[in-house]
Amino acid sequence: KVLSLAHELGVPRIIYTSTLAVFGDTQGELATESYSPASPFLTEYDRTKWLAHFQVALPLIAKGAPIVILMPGVVYGPGDESILAQMMARFYFGKLPFVPAPNSAYTYAHVDDVVEAHMLAAEKGRPGESYIVAGPAVALGELLGFWSYLTGKSRPPLTLPDWLLRPAAPLMTALSRWVNLPEFYRGEALAMSGATYIGSSAKAEEQLGWKQRSLQAGMRETFDWLESQRAELEPPLIEEQQRLLAGGVAGLALVSLLIYLLTRKRR
Repeated sequence: KVLSLAHELGVPRIIYTSTLAVFGDTQGELATESYSPASPFLTEYDRTKWLAHFQVALPLIAKGAPIVILMPGVVYGPGDESILAQMMARFYFGKLPFVPAPNSAYTYAHVDDVVEAHMLAAEKGRPGESYIVAGPAVALGELLGFWSYLTGKSRPPLTLPDWLLRPAAPLMTALSRWVNLPEFYRGEALAMSGATYIGSSAKAEEQLGWKQRSLQAGMRETFDWLESQRAELEPPLIEEQQRLLAGGVAGLALVSLLIYLLTRKRR
């Protein structure tokens, strides 16, 4: 409705923020703006963003609406509260228990650079065009190694592969109704294990003149911000770790009791 109203009011250039996730799992292919999704969507977020992009924005463009579409990948930076930010904080404060789905790959762009892309799109974007706004494609396993290099902190010793995490998605979805789990333990996050959400920003760089800082500079700035917020951010993570550990012990005890009772009943 907002896009339709903007068109009806004669707004000369409408900037719509979509997402690279409208393509879903690109299965290792570095997508461009003309990429056609080939696999089922892994999350409700991907599906609903696809609907907004392909069944709202594009039909309005076909009717003459001067919409410029931006498609960011993973956005990070100081103050972020996304799944990636939660993972970065847990890594930095030594509370990340394992490396999840090391083959999952994403493209990362600093929030200030994504803002700059929007400003450039408002100035230079061609109505009817889409622009992927994404940084380098990096697998999670490589990213954790990069974080270790930047901070001097050890990466978690345990790695959980995609084939182990993805089947656990339905169970964690059910469990999250009863337990307040971190987002990257929940069903939708686990369903993405092993997937690649990667794309090329060559078009934005060429047509908009978009430039981005290096991943090293952006991530280092984000870790510096985390250090400045240690007093506020670290205590809740310690409490969370203790709560999850207690819940795990209680769950293990309950399973053990059920096994004992079933075994005793058979006797």
